[in-house]
Amino acid sequence: ATGYHVLYHYDLVKNKFTRLLELGDITHLEAVSKHEVYFISDISGIQNIYYFNRSTNELKQVTKSIENIGDFAIAKDQNPTI
Repeated sequence: ATGYHVLYHYDLVKNKFTRLLELGDITHLEAVSKHEVYFISDISGIQNIYYFNRSTNELKQVTKSIENIGDFAIAKDQNPTI
């Protein structure tokens, strides 16, 4: 889906949403654990792969492509493969 996206965490016990991160335009999001997600976003102006850890609030740009990345897959070692 294209458009502006914001990542939230929903606590089932407290019935409460917590805003985590503004992600820009996302074309792919894949959770690898309860706290970690990889996604493609245009935060930097070009679609690249990013990593976000909800536990530490770490946001890391994984790729630095000069052209938009269209898709990726997560290998068993949890590293994204373009």
